Amino acid sequence: MMAMTHESGMRRRDAAASRQALLDAAAELFGTRGYRETTLREIGERAGVDAALIARYFGNKEGIYLAVLGAEASQAPPREMASIEAVATRLVTKVDLHGVGPITQALFQGGGEPEIQQQAVAHLQRRFIVPLTEAMRERGLDHPELRA
Repeated sequence: MMAMTHESGMRRRDAAASRQALLDAAAELFGTRGYRETTLREIGERAGVDAALIARYFGNKEGIYLAVLGAEASQAPPREMASIEAVATRLVTKVDLHGVGPITQALFQGGGEPEIQQQAVAHLQRRFIVPLTEAMRERGLDHPELRA
C-alpha cells in the first residue's frame, strides 16, 4: 500500500491511493498489452504497491479489468459526438495519444471472458452509439439507430 507520513511521524496506509494507483496501472497495461499479456505482478510493480492488493480490492485479474472498464464507462459521454466524422476523429485521436486502450482491447481480445466483452460493448454503446443516435435523431435523419 502507499504510505503517507502522519503528523505524529508514523506512516499510515492510504488504501484509496493504492487502489487508484492499481487502477491507473492496470488501465495503462491492459490498454497497451491486452488482458492476456498483462500480469498482476506487472500491475503491482507499475502501481508501486504489492500486487497482492489486487485480490483485496478487486478479487482477481478479471475483477480489476472489469473495474478499469467500469471506470471508463462511468465518464460522461463526450458532447462532440454529433456526427460519424466526430466519432471517428475522437477515436483516432485517442488511439494516437493514448494507445488502443482497455475497451478496444476487450472488444478484440477480451481474453475469452464473455463478461469482459459485454462490458466493453455496453461502454461503447453508452459513449458513442447513444450520443450519435441522439444527434442524428435531432437532425431528423431517418433510422438513426441503424445509422449509428
